[in-house]
Amino acid sequence: MSRLRLHGFARSSSECEHVRELMSDYVDGELEHGEQARVERHVAFCPRCRTVLSNLRLTLSALGALGSSRTRGEDDATEAALRAWRDRAD
Repeated sequence: MSRLRLHGFARSSSECEHVRELMSDYVDGELEHGEQARVERHVAFCPRCRTVLSNLRLTLSALGALGSSRTRGEDDATEAALRAWRDRAD
């Protein structure tokens, strides 16, 4: 029996999808306690979502390093990059 099932956590694509939708708010510290705990439990047992979360953090860190001197066009490009990241994660 898999380790996930032994601990009562069966990984499902719908759970992965839901957790990925929460990841941006999770990283920003904007989730309520229950949703925050849900993300943490899931990524503890799901290596794929753990990787997605790590990549999101790295991406946001790199975008933050660009500084606040971005133009409106660069903000649009940032939004487009985040949308592409979310689509690719699915």
